[in-house]
Amino acid sequence: MTEGPLEVPGPAAAPIAPAATPPSSDAETTLSPWLHRGLLALWVLVLLLPATRILRDLPIYGDDHSSHRTAVHTLVALLRSGSFDLYCPTFNLGFPMYLYYQPLPHFAAAGLHLVSFGLLGEQLAFNLSVVLLWCAFPVATYLGARRLGLGATAALFSGLAAPLVSSTFGFGFTLTSVMGHGLYTQTYAMVLFPLALGAGYRAVQPEAGRRELLLGAALLLATALCHAFYAVALATALGVVVLCRPRQLTAGLWRALSLGGLVVVSLLFWIAPLLETRDVAGGWPWGDQDRIHGYGALKVLRALATGKLLDDGQLPVLTGSLLVGTGVALARLRSAPPLRALLACFALFLFFLMGRRTFGHLVDLQPANLGLELFRYAGPVHGCAVLLAGVGLAQLVRWGRRAIPEAAALLGAVALLAVPAVMLLQRSATHFHTIRSYELDERDLTAAGRAVDDAVREGTPPGRVYAHTKTGHGTHLVAGLLGSFTSQPLGQSYGVGMHDSLGFYHLEYLDPLRPSRLALYNFRFALARPDTAFARAQHEANNPPLLARKSLSLYRLPGDHGYLDVVSPVGRIVGPPRAVRPALDRWVDSALPEAGEVFEVTPTREAGLPLEPGQPELVVRSKLVEERTPDGRLVPLTRPLLPRSHGRPGRVLASASAPTRHAGTVHLDRAGLVALKVAYHPWWRAEVDRRPARALHVSPAFPAVRVPRGLHEVAFAFRPPRYPRWLLGGTLLLWALLLVAPFRRARGRRLGT
Repeated sequence: MTEGPLEVPGPAAAPIAPAATPPSSDAETTLSPWLHRGLLALWVLVLLLPATRILRDLPIYGDDHSSHRTAVHTLVALLRSGSFDLYCPTFNLGFPMYLYYQPLPHFAAAGLHLVSFGLLGEQLAFNLSVVLLWCAFPVATYLGARRLGLGATAALFSGLAAPLVSSTFGFGFTLTSVMGHGLYTQTYAMVLFPLALGAGYRAVQPEAGRRELLLGAALLLATALCHAFYAVALATALGVVVLCRPRQLTAGLWRALSLGGLVVVSLLFWIAPLLETRDVAGGWPWGDQDRIHGYGALKVLRALATGKLLDDGQLPVLTGSLLVGTGVALARLRSAPPLRALLACFALFLFFLMGRRTFGHLVDLQPANLGLELFRYAGPVHGCAVLLAGVGLAQLVRWGRRAIPEAAALLGAVALLAVPAVMLLQRSATHFHTIRSYELDERDLTAAGRAVDDAVREGTPPGRVYAHTKTGHGTHLVAGLLGSFTSQPLGQSYGVGMHDSLGFYHLEYLDPLRPSRLALYNFRFALARPDTAFARAQHEANNPPLLARKSLSLYRLPGDHGYLDVVSPVGRIVGPPRAVRPALDRWVDSALPEAGEVFEVTPTREAGLPLEPGQPELVVRSKLVEERTPDGRLVPLTRPLLPRSHGRPGRVLASASAPTRHAGTVHLDRAGLVALKVAYHPWWRAEVDRRPARALHVSPAFPAVRVPRGLHEVAFAFRPPRYPRWLLGGTLLLWALLLVAPFRRARGRRLGT
């Protein structure tokens, strides 16, 4: 059964035959393929042994794992309830879960739980997905290397070396990333990266067939749905692959455009709403120069020269193999296109990792770098370096077999990896562990979550739970994971890529010793260590804890605040989300929040709240906050922001809250605003007396609606548009047709039709 030719549009388009097996980059081995596969399988079993310690129904360690675990818990609850708006209320004051973050990893863990009909608990399913990914990493690297065109021996050593990377750049492809930082979505990308690189290399070759194109597009699409950064890195690598074959540049370019076009069309369900809401996409608000602009050439080259790029704290076997592999690639620069492309990708990603601190905006020859954190290029650097190290180890085998049998040379090269392998197993012992190794365990969090939910059922107004380093329990393990144990949302900040970070940006600077600040975000509960200043302040205020355990105290915060608040507009702040943060800092630090006075926030001077005489309009350019004078001039703002009215214009009489709907009855003595204490997003809809009304964006990051004087019913509901669902359905239909069509043609040829 053979495939039909694939027509690719472009100059002098011609039928493209199915791709031949890529030329091997090392001499053909005389050893049985089963020896290579056996060594790889044995290595997977060795990796599995320490990982089995987390195959328990207990939360696992790793900073971000707790946040991802809570996201999976939220997703399972939404799917079971039949809600497909996929709104997460528990982080960042609430956000649409998969508009600004990649969905596939959370759906994979949730799917493991659901398809097992609950036999795998949510936590065990999550832990199992981490173990499976870790053990799949060497196999994925081996298969990707083979698709890239590396020989069997080089691919074997690439797979064996992949998990051994120990780097001073810990956010790369390392065990520290997987189990130390808990980079759950990056772990998926770590496994997909070599597969997609190899399949993409095959797909853009002029002689490749339909199957190669679809496989390359499918893996690039899967990477984008797991981690958008690595999809950008792979797209960059495919551009390098095309440029590395200048004699076939036109044909390769059309193949790359065909592959990229298919991926972009498949992602329209995500790209289109992302573009629609770009005015509220503020991006990650923090980060030092290394994170944003790269590490600089001196630091990267020093790490490479001292072995800390690949072998930090261990015998520099991978570094030496990388040097040998680089020499092999340079020697075969003309005769081995796969090695030429791999070396070029490694050099380019290394260049990006050095970043603007050395090369300025020259690194922005990839325009996407303007919106990326360049420190993340450590991952692609590690991915390409491992493949080159595999080539280097294969070269050592070729040299060795001149004097000894090939099997002995192969095992000798494997033995070189024994020392870093032992070091990896030692690191594994300290990384693969559960919450039971922490001062709090799941029983403490279960008790805290139950106490919160019981208090709300008994009449405490619903509200958020505060957990932060300022109260002694702000690690991700507590502040993120607690959301899996209570129905009330947290105030935890949670990096979701391009999400508008205004809300959780200010949460990080909130002073929990000021009750008015906690009320501003409707914090109703707080988690603290018994020996902190916050706990002492509660004791002095005669507010005993709801729950008291050895290392944990849970407090109910007094006050009549809720999710709805009646406020007065006192001006306008103009500027995009990143820029307006300095102006909002001044608002948060002023007396305006306690007085119930807010600024409208707009990206431009669009029609919104009318400005009354004397009300300021603050315009933000970069970090400079300027005030527009009555004659239209902009002057730097130097005066403090002071309250301007005589109290709030009214009050909330009654309210009811659910994750995606908040409603209440309000009475206003004069016209004003009713604000909702969740993160503003254009998909929040407002109603006043059951009539649609425009939802405005007010400080610090809330939706609000104008309400006239008198008694009124106000409601806010989160209602995403329908077109992303239709586009997602179109993507699924497109891929179903692409995958079924070849089989239908083959069946037709067999039947003679």
